[in-house]
Amino acid sequence: MSNRRNYPQSVDEVIDPGMTFRPGVLAAVYAFKRSYPWRGTLDERKSKFLTLHQALCAVYGKRTILTFERIDGGPSDDSSYCPATDTICLRGKLSVVTYLHEVAHALGRDERGAAKWSLNLFKRCFPRLFANSVKEGHVLRAPPKPTEPQA
Repeated sequence: MSNRRNYPQSVDEVIDPGMTFRPGVLAAVYAFKRSYPWRGTLDERKSKFLTLHQALCAVYGKRTILTFERIDGGPSDDSSYCPATDTICLRGKLSVVTYLHEVAHALGRDERGAAKWSLNLFKRCFPRLFANSVKEGHVLRAPPKPTEPQA
């Protein structure tokens, strides 16, 4: 879904401290968090995303397919949801926020709704990571990694 005209201007614009989520959604995302989704081999990390995906599909009674393409550490901006095939494709890097954003599209939300749902869910379940992330318009980016001291 690429209706860019409906993207929020900023992350803060869609943050809603009173936003609620289904209990099963919160349980699934917290279990995913406890799995340390940033640790392990690429295959292990993909498996963690697939486990979360299956749990979220169960909560919403969906059969959305999750695929991975060109997971090369690049930006996840080319990830997408295809309504015709009910398929989420993650590209670039495995990003929790991007994944949640595409799930929101699978649930029928437009760009503003997908940003609101994914960013609020991420903030609720990963508050420290949210606080440390860099806000670029309506997008959260991982904070820059510290550089090695020069010898």
